[in-house]
Amino acid sequence: MPIGDSNNINSTGVLLSSSGFKRLALSPDSSTLHVGPGNHWGDVYNFLNNTGKSIVGGRLGVVGIPGFITGGGISFFSWKYGWSSANIASVTGVIASGEVVTATPDNDFSDLFWALRGGGNSFALITEFEMITIPAPVVTVGTTSYGTTNLTKERWLDAIYNFALYGGEDCHECTVTPSASTGTQYPNGTTYTAMKFFDGNDTASPALSNWTSPYLNATSDTFAATTMTEWSQSGLAQFDSIHGLRNRFHVLSTYADRRALQIIHDTFFTLVPIHLSSLKTYIATLTPMPISKQYFRASKVRGGDPMDLDPEDGPHIWYEMSVLYTVERDEEYVSAFLQAVDEEVKKMLAAEGIKQPKYLYLNDADKGQPVFEGYPAENVRKLKQIRHKYDPEMVFTNQMPGGWKVAHA
Repeated sequence: MPIGDSNNINSTGVLLSSSGFKRLALSPDSSTLHVGPGNHWGDVYNFLNNTGKSIVGGRLGVVGIPGFITGGGISFFSWKYGWSSANIASVTGVIASGEVVTATPDNDFSDLFWALRGGGNSFALITEFEMITIPAPVVTVGTTSYGTTNLTKERWLDAIYNFALYGGEDCHECTVTPSASTGTQYPNGTTYTAMKFFDGNDTASPALSNWTSPYLNATSDTFAATTMTEWSQSGLAQFDSIHGLRNRFHVLSTYADRRALQIIHDTFFTLVPIHLSSLKTYIATLTPMPISKQYFRASKVRGGDPMDLDPEDGPHIWYEMSVLYTVERDEEYVSAFLQAVDEEVKKMLAAEGIKQPKYLYLNDADKGQPVFEGYPAENVRKLKQIRHKYDPEMVFTNQMPGGWKVAHA
């Protein structure tokens, strides 16, 4: 999580590294996979290569595992299987007393299991996840670039809106992750792209037709049949090229509304040069993720989760706003930019009478955003009770202060 101290301890704490917890082991019937928290998703996909199995894990191989799952976790497979955290059979961890416990949906620690499915890092130190495997011998995935024209922009926005309404409902195997980027590395202007995904071998799913020619013409395209192993490895060079850069996320949520989509897009890219033009190097990216009702339905398994998103409240669009930059002194400009976008968007949406859902995706949220305030109030009370039950002295709240703590909600 690219927030200062979010994964850190305070000066009185002891740093415990889980990088050595690299266990990966299939159950005898291959129905579950035991995953140590020191792995990344690329390690998991590589381990499962040639097994015909996969996991409802991260979309990129470089992403870590425990924080991803305890924040919910959006996967390519989520439109069919729900949150990554909805696809856990058990969690093993060390609670504040020092006891090692294994929590499942129906054992004595079922309340802890529920809390760890989206309640963050207030409850235990995770030593292992037992994840449910899914059949996925081949997937079709890749990144398509569409160029920089105004027509491209409008059709890209239309495609997001239509996929939010229909795509995820019509095709549970399909996912699209659109992004628009600008900055010092984009001399030709804002560039529009999408990561497209199909669970199987199909480059021509009707649900993805708005993301292909003749509606959206590609300037480059890597969408092809492959495996999750090959996909997770293919992006490593790109991440090496930005390694060491600073990064900030901020998240907004709307219902699937074409006007809201336009307002957020236009506000974001209008404010970029006003706030970021003095930076020597930066990349500003807007990623509006269409989230279907089916996503919410698929997540309501194994006792549910603290987010408890209502399918009838969908579909949503969740907007990840990110800025890559180089030096610490630019932090104030980035912070001012993200805050200005947030405030201006909310003001403009209110002026148009456009309501927003309260939910904010924890894993994309910025420091200070009201994440738990978007959870049902009864679930927040339950999370606080569970935190007090397993950590009455607030060891994980005070000694590991980063991230979002239920005690502070």
